[in-house]
Amino acid sequence: DADETGRVLCTECKSIFSIEHGGISDIKQHLQKRKHLLAVSSSTNKLAPYFINKEISGRDRTSAE
Repeated sequence: DADETGRVLCTECKSIFSIEHGGISDIKQHLQKRKHLLAVSSSTNKLAPYFINKEISGRDRTSAE
């Protein structure tokens, strides 16, 4: 359970892991795990088409839509 001291929940891949002994290095190791990388890749691909560049001018944005 993530409520235990030193355990955290990754909101990307829903994994619970300990950071009690390694701290930031435990987090860095987690970020390289296959499950985490797949979750991030999957969520990124679903959201990418819905974002536009805020720097695009109104005229260009209208023609792009």
